[in-house]
Amino acid sequence: MANSLYASVPELTTYAAERGVSLLGASGVDYTESEMRVFLRKAQDYVDLVFSFNGEAVYDDSAFPRYNLKDYDDTTVPPAVRRATLYIACHLIEGLPILEGQKAQSEIKREVVASNRIETEYATNYKDNTVQGYVMLDAPLYMLSRAGLLSGENTGFNMIGLRG
Repeated sequence: MANSLYASVPELTTYAAERGVSLLGASGVDYTESEMRVFLRKAQDYVDLVFSFNGEAVYDDSAFPRYNLKDYDDTTVPPAVRRATLYIACHLIEGLPILEGQKAQSEIKREVVASNRIETEYATNYKDNTVQGYVMLDAPLYMLSRAGLLSGENTGFNMIGLRG
């Protein structure tokens, strides 16, 4: 029903600046408020889709706010959720493919360099554009776990991350 953002554009601006994340788009101009909201929405989608939380969601289209969440009422988005959302949004701004998946990376299996030719054999076919899943960030898992918000269904750490 009320799928509002877990964090605001001013919060993202401050969080990014404190961590040295540039808010300049590819065109060399600062991201607009609308573009920043898209980063926040994608980060929120990640939080909602990847993690299992204690309590029950108040609305069907958003993981927060929640009923029966220890230390929080059913109108509150916990600070750890806000921080995790901001952390993820900064990674999206920096170009990390979090929800979209990654194209297969071609690793060189064998390379021969001779005076008349260069021959390279790849371990994967780089031309097939196969999607290989998404990146799982550990810092948000740690933030949410430490705050006691996660149910027992969440898995361990993946050791991918930047600054948190």
